[in-house]
Order: sequence, then structure tokens, then C-alpha cells
Amino acid sequence: MQEAPSQPLLGRIMYRVCSQSGKKRPRQSEDENETTSLDSNSIFRRGFIFVSEEEGQQQGQEYSLVVPYQSLRIASHAASSGQLVRISQYCLLRYKDDWGEVLFSSEGVKNRKQKVSAMKQRGGEEGSLVIEVFVDGLSLAASLGNDEEDEKDEEMQSPVLTLEMLAQNEHQQLTKGKKKKSRDKQPMHVTGVVDSISPILVNDPHQDPFAIMELYQPPSTETEEITKTAVVIIRGEKALSMHPAIHPGQAITLMGVVHRKWKVPDEFRKRASEKRSNETSLFERLCYCVPGRVILVTEASTIKWNTDTNLKLDISLPSTVESLTSMRGIVKSVHYHSEESRNKANRVLHYVTIKPLSVLEEKESESASNEPKLARIYLPKYATPPDVCLGLQAESIIRAVNIHFIHPPIGDEKNCPINHQVSDDYLCYVACLRSTISVEKCAGECSHRIRSSNIWYVPSWKPFLLVPDSRISDICADQFHSRSSAQLLAEHRLRCELRNNHRLTQDISSAALSTLLTHHYQIVDDYDQPVTNCEHVRCNCPTRKNKTMPLENGKSGRQTIRDPYAEFFDHSQSDSHGDWMIECGSCSSSFSCFNRYRQSTSDTMPIVIGTEHLRNACTQYFTQRVGSLSRSDTQANAYELQAGWTTSFSFEGLKLLQVLNDYFMQSDKDPISWCEKDSINVYTGGLIAYTDQNITASVLLHNDACAIPIYVNRREGDDGIKTTQSNERSFRWVHIDSINLSCVCLGPCTKKKMTSVHAAYHHVFLPSAFSESVPGHTFLFLIDNLVFIGSVYIVAKSILPTTVKQSWKSEVNLGGCDTSGNDTHATDSKLGIAVCLEQTATSHQIGDRSIIIGRLMRNRFKFRKVKSKQKAGQVETQLEKCYDGWSVTLCDIDHSGQSASDSASTLQTIEVTISIPFCNSNASNSAVSLQALKSGLRELFNSQNATNSGARLTSDQETMCLAWWHASGCQALPILSGGLDLSEDSLPVHVEIPLSARTFAKLGYQRFRCHFSELEAYHVVETHVHSTSLSKGNMHVNTHKILPGMLNRRLHRTTPSVPSPLNYLKPGGGVSTVSLAELHWDVCKAIRYEDSTYLKPSLLRRIHDVKILGISFCRARVECQQCFKTLVEKCGNTELIEGNRAEGSTLLCPSGCSQSQAYVKWECSAIVDDGTGQAKLYAEREAALLLLGTDLDIASVESGAWYCEEGVFFQPSLPPSSSLAQSIRTASAKARKHISSSKRKYNLGEELSSTYSLLPDNAKAEYLLQQHCRHWSHQHGQRRLDLFCRCKPLSEDLSLNGTEINVAKAMVAHVGLEFGMTGTATLPPLKLTLEDACVCSEERKEEKLVGWHLLKAF
Repeated sequence: MQEAPSQPLLGRIMYRVCSQSGKKRPRQSEDENETTSLDSNSIFRRGFIFVSEEEGQQQGQEYSLVVPYQSLRIASHAASSGQLVRISQYCLLRYKDDWGEVLFSSEGVKNRKQKVSAMKQRGGEEGSLVIEVFVDGLSLAASLGNDEEDEKDEEMQSPVLTLEMLAQNEHQQLTKGKKKKSRDKQPMHVTGVVDSISPILVNDPHQDPFAIMELYQPPSTETEEITKTAVVIIRGEKALSMHPAIHPGQAITLMGVVHRKWKVPDEFRKRASEKRSNETSLFERLCYCVPGRVILVTEASTIKWNTDTNLKLDISLPSTVESLTSMRGIVKSVHYHSEESRNKANRVLHYVTIKPLSVLEEKESESASNEPKLARIYLPKYATPPDVCLGLQAESIIRAVNIHFIHPPIGDEKNCPINHQVSDDYLCYVACLRSTISVEKCAGECSHRIRSSNIWYVPSWKPFLLVPDSRISDICADQFHSRSSAQLLAEHRLRCELRNNHRLTQDISSAALSTLLTHHYQIVDDYDQPVTNCEHVRCNCPTRKNKTMPLENGKSGRQTIRDPYAEFFDHSQSDSHGDWMIECGSCSSSFSCFNRYRQSTSDTMPIVIGTEHLRNACTQYFTQRVGSLSRSDTQANAYELQAGWTTSFSFEGLKLLQVLNDYFMQSDKDPISWCEKDSINVYTGGLIAYTDQNITASVLLHNDACAIPIYVNRREGDDGIKTTQSNERSFRWVHIDSINLSCVCLGPCTKKKMTSVHAAYHHVFLPSAFSESVPGHTFLFLIDNLVFIGSVYIVAKSILPTTVKQSWKSEVNLGGCDTSGNDTHATDSKLGIAVCLEQTATSHQIGDRSIIIGRLMRNRFKFRKVKSKQKAGQVETQLEKCYDGWSVTLCDIDHSGQSASDSASTLQTIEVTISIPFCNSNASNSAVSLQALKSGLRELFNSQNATNSGARLTSDQETMCLAWWHASGCQALPILSGGLDLSEDSLPVHVEIPLSARTFAKLGYQRFRCHFSELEAYHVVETHVHSTSLSKGNMHVNTHKILPGMLNRRLHRTTPSVPSPLNYLKPGGGVSTVSLAELHWDVCKAIRYEDSTYLKPSLLRRIHDVKILGISFCRARVECQQCFKTLVEKCGNTELIEGNRAEGSTLLCPSGCSQSQAYVKWECSAIVDDGTGQAKLYAEREAALLLLGTDLDIASVESGAWYCEEGVFFQPSLPPSSSLAQSIRTASAKARKHISSSKRKYNLGEELSSTYSLLPDNAKAEYLLQQHCRHWSHQHGQRRLDLFCRCKPLSEDLSLNGTEINVAKAMVAHVGLEFGMTGTATLPPLKLTLEDACVCSEERKEEKLVGWHLLKAF
């Protein structure tokens, strides 16, 4: 460390252009930018170089110099004259590996004893040193000498020619016939105003560097239309040291220069005469723009400013030609385009984003209410000088003169015209070879504002680089390889993090990380929000044409450098704005091609987590949540767990990161940090493997630590991209949508229930199907003495391709479709649940290979013995062992985007029984075996957290466990996630089964039984996103079967409960609307054709505007929900298994089931009429309560039902029971006795209330039910509903009551009608089963109002 110098820096300035002064430059390598900061031809060794003259260790030290615009003339004068300069205010930076750090800043110095890093030697490990000079921080050590002033005065004594005088002299010499050689050697003084000056051009290795400058003479009068111009060529490194100080708008005088003939016009005419369709128009246009003679400048002393008494420059912007413009602004970000070359990033400047400023705006407060629109200046066509490249940092102020403006879009962005940019988010400009860009105020000079970022970045590329035309075409066509310095810093940190990352075990290659970052920028927009459509908005303009020509030496494979002369002079001065947008040096390309895409400016980085950490963290949290649900002492409303109990959990976004952080903190690892919850993008990586378990193929992501299945989301209506199975072992990235877990309870183990409670729950992972030595995704865990088996899998938004150049679309649904290459669903038509149930046994079917598709509602496991069945797709003699204890409920898919509670689609359901085959140990899925299961159970029971060593499972439990393990190891794993009733707030699961799985029962019901290998399940991203009320903690449970009368739309209700008020459901949702008359015709068809399927008893239908005429039957009786038997009175000394649900009740289950499994079952029937016919309506359970209404005291009736073996019932034809009458008389007597003994007076209402309170519970229940049902018509008779019903099938032994009636048979002439007897029969009553109801829709009313709306429109 060394103290900061107590005095300003003193030294000399050099301006380097070539690596060896005075010698031909060596030929460039094939990679234009392949260089390092230590290379002698590096950007840090070119441009302004400050050489310290301080005595001591710093003497001779070289620093790259960034000079602000106002001090450029001083720096250029010092570089050309060799004078000493003094740097009093500056910022010192050190760059290493393209990244810079501030070592010292004059702005922050309060005492001169502040220390900075020692700078003993140039380069080496210390990196490259750069000085950013502040405004007014550079001055000459001594003023101009008298000798120089005298020399200047002597030179100015010679006549100075204006451009008009120069043109007249040239014309006179031509008319006099003076020799050309003598004209070319005559020195002269010429003055003019700089119109434009090109950057220093050094791309041709066979020529000295040069720059093109165009001077003009302002018109002397307003009526003068012709502007005199002249072209100046500045050549040689000495003369080019003055180049940075020359800017448009300055008046200069060129002393002692010569006016020579130029060969460029002849070359243009030669190319114009060649028959090249793509170049002829360009060079024909240039022949009239290029002069035949140019002024040649080779010495720095020949360039004089007409106002050189003041070396400070004016910051006001000069005037420009009509087709160009100028601007100033604060740099917000600098973007570089990257191209991989020899495993190294080759970066060039792409564009800079600035906040436009005027001179006044800089002095005023920048927090204005109306923020100006940001601007982008595209720089591929501009050869940026080294000092400007170093100064382009965030918060610096730059000026850009003579730049092209790209017009904003008009009309539809998707079909924007050719001369307009893709969007108007930014003001867009393009810098060309006539542009001049300089730094007005360096980023290190932050006194005018607080820097929003400390990012200092400059990639090491060749200085004075003129980007090849082919590379510009690649930049214009590439939307994902441009990065800002903030993005590059974030990427750099991510690479360093992955290099020493405890969260990822694999070594990540540079190509793999580039693939990840490209995908990340593709899906995140400027505001860190996820992009729903991965394709960014782009215009449909023709792509930029790559116009490169071979070198004259004819070497094959080499493309020429751009023609700087053509680009400099190809600027239209016409009045056509369309011509202004043609790219300079091009025939037809437009400047709009530079802004063809919306570039992502987000600097949020993907969060990369190892697959095993994702699995372990989510599994650990999941087991703890399941344990909390089962503990009655830790949770008041604990769930009663039993065999077949299922639950599921979905981790995504912020919740996933919180779970991971808890896991890492327990493991003493660094937690994850993120910016905003909306910008969370989690990725994992590993090798992709395809496994085939003789069931269905699955896609596994695996490494040495674990293997886990992947399922990619599909969009609604997408059939998925079918791919073929591959044995690829390359590394792949997976963009995670969520981590899903589900489990099923196997029941208690055989050992007695433990008394100790453990806070931690042990779990054991079973072997994977990929390899027995690698733990898989299926796990066993223990809570007290209850055993569970669960599975974890990844729901992915996408699986990234191996390389960036692969097709994105071909990979987006990998894992969400059959990868075996033998997809039987590829060309099949798909039927909804409603369409399937509409069909009859004799109706025309679409095809044997049709597919039934539905949304998963719930699944259920129960104990079943393994049975031998016919193998799927094989002859009857080939049998296999199958487990049939798994059934799933599917509902119709509603595409309207309504939530489950607001759609009738959840009522249109079918139940599918799934057969899971049990293969022998010699099959390809030998990892799923009873031996492996028992080994896992031994490890679970003998763990340190369990005290039930030696416990075991029954054969039924092992069978259910193996069935789950089989089901979790295949492509249809999402079907285990529980469905709509368990995870309404997560992604829905669609299930496809073949139509051949359907059979028709004798009574017309449709039954579905499917082999596991024939179904397909996948998560779907719905097109219409609807808001759902998230359940508490995202934890969902399900135990029981869907029984008739359970309201499927009210998924999380408990029984008994009072139905919520009816709401309105829109028509549709997979439920067709019919009338009772149409249902009577279906009865006629069923009788006529002797086919019960015409009644379609499995189909749910909607009956509109129904009036309930009255309750014809109602009963509330206690029933066991496990064996569905009615509870009976206790006989003798029989003991109840558990405490009574109602105190004093003596009812018990005849099958010996626990009394806790009993509940009150409601039954009800009524006569309904819709105006076209009548029918008898039956309702059970919650549907019966829905029919009865909300003003019945349900709790009191159910409480009394526990004391009646036959239940509490009502029938209009029967009077109330004699026991009720006796109870009322007894209670009345007690009430009168109490009233008579009381001193105060009671009215009639109080007397009746007192009598009711004295009734026993069973009498109260019967009294309330009788009163409610007998007065139901008066209270609810005017209520009109829409009913959702299913038809009951006709009886098998149906007999019709036949008779004969007299009817008119024919018309006889002159006689009239002829009558006769004909046979007929009475139709059997139409019986309906109520599933749900809603308030009457207003369809008819809306139809009536249509006519009035039409009249109002006229």
C-alpha cells in the first residue's frame, strides 16, 4: 500500500493507434476480438496513455486515460506536442478480467493520507490501470511558449482559403491546363466547419490508419442553397493524435495541406459498371456523392482551431443535416453482444441506453415528475475509440452527434412497416461512421449524483474495431446474446457461485451455463416478470442482408472488411424520409433491423439448486406437515388418519425457496437470496434418462445422488410434442415450476402404538428404477406407528436443449408425452366426459381408438388382494397379477376459466378403476420388488428416531405399498397428486384413457376400468387463469369415496353441515340443459328398443326453471360410512367400540365398525314440474339438505336421530308417531305446572317454547322435521331452481299397464272421421336423482329482452 500523492499527477500523454509506430501492422487473427488485457494490442494499451513523470516507484508507469469532452483539446495538444500535463481531479481504477475496481477518487478525498493500492508495474497480476479525468481536472503544466506563438502568427500571414475560394482556384487551374503534379504539391491553408468526422479506421492491415472528415462552408445568405463541402483525409499516427479533439460544429483551419486527386470515385464507378444486382444501385448513388480530390493531413501541427485561445470546448450540440440528429444523456446501461469463439466470449458493443438530457436539465433536479423516455443508441456500425469504450459506464454523461433516428412503429407492432422499429418503448438511434461519440463526464465523477451501481466493466477487444458486416447481421438477428454490464456482473457472480457451489454437485461447463442464461433472458422481460409467451415481440421486416465481398487477392473463405468510404458518403440529402432509413453502405437494408427484437434488460439471475437438495428439503418439510395433521395434541382439529388416507403438497415460487432455506440452515449451508418473489426462477440440472418399466416410459433427471421424474407442463389445448426415446447422457437444465409430493397412509404397523412422540420424522428413499444403487423419488416415512409411502417429482416449465441452436419447441413438452416412440394417442380423437356419457350402446362411436379426457378430481386407495387378470392387449390365456384397489374420479374439463366452485363441470364425473400390474423380479423394473420394499421398511423401523424395531406390515399393506411404488415410477405419476379436491390451487391434472376402457352395464350405466399402461396423465397450464381461494398452507387431504348426494362443487365442506346459499351457475360446463318432456321421450325410446342406455343414467343433465310441488318423503337415519349399514340398537351386554357420538345413544354398527365412522344420512324425495312434465326427485346426504332449504334446524334433527333406530322420518300420508304425541302431552303438563307455580304471566309463545324445551331429543327431531316438511310448500313453494340430476334406470322386470282407447284413424270421404280402438300403455314414472342445484338462470328473460335491444338500436 502507498499513500495517495499529495500533489496532482504530473506526466505526459501519448495517443497510440498502432502496435508499432511507423511500421505495417500485422495481419489480424481470425478472431477479431481474441485478446487479453496484457496484450500489447489491447484496448487498455491504445488511445490516450498517460505516462507518469513522478519521481519514485510510479515514474514511467502507464495508465489508460479517459478524457472528458471539454478537455479533449488539451489532451490532444499535449499528445502531439509532448508537453507536461497536470491531472488534479481524477478517479483511478484497476481492471482485471474485464472488471474494474476503484482504487482512488479525488471526489471522495478529505485528507491526503488516504491510501490506495500500490502500482509498481504495468500489467501482471495487478491488471490494467485506468484514470478517469474529471471535468477541469486536466491542464497543461506550462502555457504555450513564445516560439510557438510566433510560428503560428507567421503561418497565419499566408492567405487562408475558404471552401468556395478553394473551388474557384481549382476551376481556374483546370481551365489554364496546369499540370496535375504541380497542383498536388502546392501547400495551402484551408478553413471550414466540421460537418462530420469518422472514427479512426485501422481495419486494413496493409494501410496506415486514417480518418475521413468532411468540411462545409455555411451559406453567406439565406437564399444561397448550395453548400460548399470538402473531404479531408487524416492519415498517420501523429496527425491522428488530434482526432479525438475534432468534433462536428467546430471551425478549424488546415495549415500547409495539399489538395490531391482521389482514387475512390474511380473505384465506385468501376463497381457500378459491374453487373452485380445487389451493389449497382449503391455505387451508382455514390458516384455523385464522392469528390474527385481530397485534402490530405499528415501532421498534427497542421490542424488549428479558429478559437484555440480557449482550449475548453463548448458542450452545446451542433446543428446537423436533416437526415441525422444529435443528443446528450446519462448512461443507464451498456450492452455487449457475445459470441462464443474457442470457448471464449467474443464481445462487441451492441447498444447503450441513456436518459436524454439538455444543458439545462443537467443543472436542474433530475427527479422530475415526467420522466423522459429512455433512448438506445446502437453501436455495431460505429468503430468505438478505446477511450470512449473505457468511459462508457453507468451514470456517465455522453454526447452523440450525427446519429440516425429509427422511427417508432405505426399500427400493429406485429406487422410494422419496414422503416420503423418494433416498439416505442425506447427512442432508438443508430451510430454510423459519420457519428461522433464522446464522454462529457466520467462515471467516477459522481458529485452530481449518487451512482446507482458500482459496476465497472470493459471487455478486452481489439481497439478501433470495425465490426465485420457478417457479425452485424448476426447481432441484428440475435435477441438473446446481448448483455448489459449489470447482467454480465450477475452472470460472473453466478459462474463463481457455481464453481464453488454447495447446492450443486455437478461441474457446469461454460456452454451449459450459456444455455441456461439464454433461456432465462428469453422468459424474463425488462421488469423481471415472467413472459407467458416465450417468443419476444419482433417485427416482420425483411432481415438485414449480409453484403460482404471477397478480398481482391481472392483468398477463399475470407470476407472483406466493410467499405468505410461507401458507408461514410452514403447519406441521402433528399426530402424523402424513407430514404433516410436505408442503412448507409447498403442497398435495401433498413435501420429498423437494429431494433427487430425487444431485448431483455433484467439482471436477475436464475437460482440453481441441486436435484438431491430439492428432493430432500421438500420431503423433510412434507413429512413434518403430515405429522402435524395427525397429532391431536399438537393441533386441535387433527385429521383422523386411516389406511387409504391421501394428501398432496405443491412447492413453488417463494414457498419453495423458504423451504430450501430452512433445509440449508439446518445443514449449516448458506441460504438462498432473491430480489422479488415475482422474479423467482429456480433451475436444476442433471443427466436425462428414459426408463421403461413395461408399463409406460418415464423421463428421469439423475446424478450420483438421486433420480427424480420430470413432467413438463402442457398448455390447454396442446397435444404435446411427441419425441422419440434417446440414450442421451448429456447435461440438461430443467426450469422448475413446482415440486409436487403426495402420499397414502398404509395404516398402523403390527406393533402396539407408541406412547413417545418424536419431533423429527424419519424417511427412507426406495431405490430408483434407473439404478438400484441410486436413491429414487419414492420414500417411506413413519409417524408414531402409522406407515406412509409417498412420491416426489418435478413439474417443469421446460427442459432446456443441449445447445442454444436446438429448437426450443421440440423440447418444451419433453416428459409430458410418451417417449417410447409408440404413442397410441398420437392421431386419436379426444372425447370429453360429457360427450362420452351422451353415447349409447347402439349409437355411432367416433372410433375404437378414441380417447376419453377428463380432469382429475380425486383418487382413492383401498385394500385389495392381487388377482390374476387378462394382460392388457393380449389374448385371454396370458394372465398377469394386478391390484384393483385404486380408483380415480374424473370430471369434465371446463374451458371457460371458472373456478371449481363456480362451474358445473365438476358435477359431470366418472369413476375409473385402474389395474396396476405386479411384474416378477426378472422384469426390467426389478428395482420395484417386495425384497427392496422390505429392506426399506427394516431401515425405517430400525432408525434412531423410531422405537418400533421389529414391526412389520400386513400383506394387504405391502400390496398397497407396492402398487403405489409401481404407479409412481412411470409417466402417469401426476395422477397421484390428488386432483381437484386436494389441490384446487395448483396446476390441474388431465387424464386420458382409451374409449375401450368403457363398458355398459345391464341397466345402462357406463363403467370404466383401465389398465395402468393405457392411461396418460399430465399437468396443464390453463389458458384462462382464474382466481381461486388458496387453502390454508397448501395442504390438502382426502379419505372417503364420493357418495351420491355429496356436492362435488363444495369440495372442502364437512358433514353434517348446512348448505350454503345457492348461487348462479352459467349454462354449459359440460352439462346439457334438457326438459322433463325430453326425458320422457328417452323413457319411450328405452322401452321401445329395450335398451336402458337410452336413458343415460350416468349422464348429468340440467333441468331449467323447476318448481318443487312438495316434499313427499324425508328421513334422517344414522349410517356407517365404512360399511354403509344402518346402525341398530345395542343388544344385551354388547360394548361399544368407542365413545358415542351422542351422549346416551345405544346405536352401533352391525358389522362392528367404530362408532366414530357413523354419521346421519339424509334422504328426501319430492315431485317436480318444469312446465313440460313432472318427475319424482330423489336426494341423499347434502343434496337432500339442499332440497329442504336453510331454515331447518339440522343439528337438532341429527342429534335426535341418534336415539331412533329407524331414524326420524316424514311422510305426508302418515300422521306423526304416537310417541311424539305422548311426549308433547307430557311436556305440556310439565310446562303448565311450571307456569302455574310461577308468579309471572306467560303468553302463548312463551308457553309453547317452554313446552318444546322440555321435549326429549328424539321428539324434538321429529317435531321439527314434521313441522318443516308439512309447511314447506308455504315457505318454499314459489322457489324456482335449476336442478342437476341423473335419471334412474328402469326396473329390469318392468311391466306396462296396457289398455285400449278410441282414436280417430282416418278421414272418409263424405263421411268424416273414422274412429277405432287402439292399444296403448301408461309410461312408468320418471325418477331423477339430485346431484346439485342453483338459482334459476335468466335465459328466457334474456331472450325476451333481445327484441327490445334491437328496437333501441334502431
